[in-house]
Amino acid sequence: MDLKADEEVLGEKGLPEMDRVQPILFAPGITKYYGIGEYLGEGFKVGRRG
Repeated sequence: MDLKADEEVLGEKGLPEMDRVQPILFAPGITKYYGIGEYLGEGFKVGRRG
């Protein structure tokens, strides 16, 4: 795994903010790039009722 990020995309806790990063993925087996889609919700809360 290799991850690099400019300081301008890091949030208050020093972690990457995905809306600032706009990450892409490379699939080496098929040599294609893909973008990551929109924000869907908070972990362990999406789909919960109540």
